[in-house]
Amino acid sequence: MFDASYFKTGLLEDLKAAGNKSTVEIHLMNAHAHRVRSVLDAKPTYVAFEAYRQRIDGGRSDQHWQATPSADDASAELVRVIVAYDSIAEIVITPAEDGAAPRIGFVRG
Repeated sequence: MFDASYFKTGLLEDLKAAGNKSTVEIHLMNAHAHRVRSVLDAKPTYVAFEAYRQRIDGGRSDQHWQATPSADDASAELVRVIVAYDSIAEIVITPAEDGAAPRIGFVRG
């Protein structure tokens, strides 16, 4: 189970190992997931964080850890979420893609 110490120090260590522009997703026991921008506070029984609002079209702008939201829609893009530690199923940290790495198959333009 996760606790306050993980969100205060452990998560930052994991992100440092993963590299810049990594994404952090918190998956809950009820099958919901949140893409996290930053941790606001970690208390003994819950964590409060800032998350990106899920978009209906499925598209995501630059939603990595501590990304700066665009000025025109910053208030609409972010939400505050409070989660009890015992409701967290997993935390997924995805390193940013290396844009210089060769790709196999179709090239994105």
